[in-house]
Amino acid sequence: MADPNPWLTIPAADYLGHMGSPVVDQLSVLSTILEVALDQHRPRSLLVIGCATGNGFEHIDPAVTRKVTAVDLNPEYLDHLRRRFPDPAFELTLRCQDAAGCEYADAAFDLVHAGLVLEYLDWRVLLPRLARTLRPGGVLSLVLQLPSPTVPAVTPSPFPSLCRLETLFRFVDPGKLIPLARAQGHALGDSRACLRARGSGSSRSSFREGRRPLARQVSEAQAQAADTAPEVELLLP
Repeated sequence: MADPNPWLTIPAADYLGHMGSPVVDQLSVLSTILEVALDQHRPRSLLVIGCATGNGFEHIDPAVTRKVTAVDLNPEYLDHLRRRFPDPAFELTLRCQDAAGCEYADAAFDLVHAGLVLEYLDWRVLLPRLARTLRPGGVLSLVLQLPSPTVPAVTPSPFPSLCRLETLFRFVDPGKLIPLARAQGHALGDSRACLRARGSGSSRSSFREGRRPLARQVSEAQAQAADTAPEVELLLP
């Protein structure tokens, strides 16, 4: 019998404690990135991949976004999300599935968001499915973790259960992801880098459905030279 996915062995309390701990501090960053995406793109329908406990869902404006679908592998995380939003003013559908194995309806969503998710699954299988589920003019918003010379992929914290993810984690090379997104008929519309003083960081990219000119990109080294303040989100022109 195959070992269970490590995500199924990590309690919600450990996940939230780790992500919110001072040494990791990713909850606020990811919440803000989703807030910005919602404000910029104002989707009527939203798909969140790897939604966990619903971090950032408090920014959903039901006057704008009427339908939300949230996908996560861990049922405890979804139960936590359901308790956080017991009676949302938007239509909320929770799907307890492996995101890479899900079937998504064609042209169903205006915004698809995946924050620090692609590192834990077969993104080459998932990306074309996400591309097909976007409506014309829709946006695919992705947050990737950048490698660091000083910080491990899974940052040590007071919650050692998260170390189990080390066997699953694989960095995603934007240089390979972007051509595959373009092959699906999408163009890079925006790219940002989130930097932390301790040396780790993430990058955010959004792809718009339809073939448009690629935005110019700035390398991670250039972005780090521009600003090394904690939790800075830099727009790459």
